Amino acid sequence: MNFKQAASNAAIEALVNCWLRETGLVGQIDASARGGAVRLSLPRLGLEIGAELASWSRTGRHRWGRVTFGRGVPADPVSLAALLAREAAVAEADDGVAAFVVRVADSTARIADFLEARAWQSGTSTATAFLDAEQSLLLGHPFHPTPKSREGLTAVEARRYSPELRGAFPLHWFRADRRVISEDSAVDRPASELLARLAGFERGEAGRRARPRASLAGATPPCSAVCPGTLKEWVAGRSR
Repeated sequence: MNFKQAASNAAIEALVNCWLRETGLVGQIDASARGGAVRLSLPRLGLEIGAELASWSRTGRHRWGRVTFGRGVPADPVSLAALLAREAAVAEADDGVAAFVVRVADSTARIADFLEARAWQSGTSTATAFLDAEQSLLLGHPFHPTPKSREGLTAVEARRYSPELRGAFPLHWFRADRRVISEDSAVDRPASELLARLAGFERGEAGRRARPRASLAGATPPCSAVCPGTLKEWVAGRSR
């Protein structure tokens, strides 16, 4: 299997589907176009992209065959990202094209690494079913143009922390005065109680001594804990 080509195909497919969704063109493509070529016009640049529709989806997650520029030049993720970003930037007066293209390239390269690494691993991990499911998302969100970008992480950090490589690490725990923390929960128990259980605090008198009522524990991954601004953001109320 050509892992780089598989990663490239996945990146191109995500970019095309994201573009159709963000520009409102997704509704103009229906099942009748399956097997044919769809033309994506970039009017501000005066260019056109051709894409063969292999499979149509009601959700907009279409599968694409050959994607080309101009007179049939095969597309690659970086060039496609640059053109789409420039077309959008002309409309929005945005200068973030270069940063976006870098993230697309980073995401595509990491997907190739993930596919290759997992191809040599047999079976599932010894983790829970939830972790197995989380670690199986090698291509990332289908409507995110840079789903696996790890910009800022070193190769060593990526191997240690990436769920796609079955990275494992202990959480870093912090304690803060309850008066400076606001909390919410999607279930019928407060977040502080759920965190306390995850931290291993015991119930009863011993637990109350270990976890003073005036404080609240919070967990964060190592890569966040070591960032200089993390604690400042917590105190300022900008980190969740």
